Amino acid sequence: MTDKTAEKQKEKTRSAAYPVLTLEGAINFLKEMKDSLGKGPYSREAVAAAFNKSAGHTARKIAALVHFGLLSRKGNVYAINDELANRILYPTSDEDRKQAVSESLMRPKLYSQLIMKFSSQALPLLLNNILVREFKINENVASEVASDFKQSAEFAGILKNGVITETDGGTDLREKIADHDAEIPEQEAQDNTPKLPNSSLSVKLPSGIVISYPSALGYKFSIGYFADQIKSLNDAVQNALDEETDKNA
Repeated sequence: MTDKTAEKQKEKTRSAAYPVLTLEGAINFLKEMKDSLGKGPYSREAVAAAFNKSAGHTARKIAALVHFGLLSRKGNVYAINDELANRILYPTSDEDRKQAVSESLMRPKLYSQLIMKFSSQALPLLLNNILVREFKINENVASEVASDFKQSAEFAGILKNGVITETDGGTDLREKIADHDAEIPEQEAQDNTPKLPNSSLSVKLPSGIVISYPSALGYKFSIGYFADQIKSLNDAVQNALDEETDKNA
């Protein structure tokens, strides 16, 4: 398979954006983050360290919180969204929290489209197929995405007895959603596996040479994905150094 063919195949299987947590799960994760790290700002690596997990493990959860508007992002720095998250964590009334939860549910582009499409209608039993055909969700995750949406809508009180109830918000809410979408990095909006920050990491090999690689590849390096290539590189450099030493001896 050529590189061009492989790239085309990758594009075909790439999924449209969706949160990997339910709304309730995202709120619970937000509480845990706040208890461990405060309101921010912080990096993905800091969140991963706080939970004793790999950056790759927590990256998708962090992206889900951005989708729901619970975290704001500037570059590679994240902070709790005071405007929305505090209304959920520290509401001044039950109605205030209910409205904030409903607004958070509408923040993911996919969710807002589904709610507007099926408002005052019964949610289709074959929603997973609709997600694949109309919303470009990868078929391998469509059932999970459909289930998470249903649970989230029920949690927010918008899905009752299988029917999407009418929602308030109108133009103002749609404008907030449009502004929020701009905060989600392009790679997260296109790929169902968010990338890590574009920083670099370095490691010194026994031969003395130093190799640098993007932090996005940190997980693969940690599990030895490139072990054979690195060993071959180190051996080649070491052999060259040994030959040079023998010549000068």
